[in-house]
This record gives sequence, C-alpha cells and structure tokens, in this order.
Amino acid sequence: MTTNLVSSHKTRRILTNHFYVYGSMRYIVVFAQQEIGYAVGFDHCTDAVDFLFWGYEEYELLPYGIYDILTGDALPYEHRGERTAKIDEPVIRQIALDYVKSAIRQTT
Repeated sequence: MTTNLVSSHKTRRILTNHFYVYGSMRYIVVFAQQEIGYAVGFDHCTDAVDFLFWGYEEYELLPYGIYDILTGDALPYEHRGERTAKIDEPVIRQIALDYVKSAIRQTT
C-alpha cells in the first residue's frame, strides 16, 4: 500500500509539471473489452461517466471505474446501483497511472 501511495504522489508531481499537455485528461476511465483492460482520458467527470454508462449499455464494455488525476481518488463504477466489476480502487488507480505514464512517454 505504501509503495502505491508513493508511486501515486510521484506521478501526480510529474503530471503537475506536464499538466498543460494533459489538461483534458483529468478523469481517466478504466474498463475492459473482451477481457483486455483499457484506459481513456476525459476533461469532465460527466463525460467519463457517460462513456462508461453507454459503453456498458451499448458496446459490451466492462467498466471498472474512474481515476481523478488531481485528487488521486479512484472510484469503482456502479451501474444502476450495482458494481459492474469486482475491481478494487488500487487496481483502478494502477491501470490509470500506467495509462498516464505511457501517454507522457509518447509526448516526451
């Protein structure tokens, strides 16, 4: 747990330095499609929730949750009051941070 926390703080520090590049990626949605995990960035929480809602309803995505880059909060997704996946917050956080690190590497 401590390692994840340190890693998370370190990543947020990197993001703060590069936020002008990733200003439209505050909220990272984490989901699976055909058993492969993915992450996508959004600038508004409502867009992130809409993506997960309609992805679940229409496109057979399995929503895990949303990670907020600025606060470090990872929130499991609930569809109509029920969690869609048995994925804990640390896993959501790690997938989102891996996505962000990859995005940073691609632009530097």
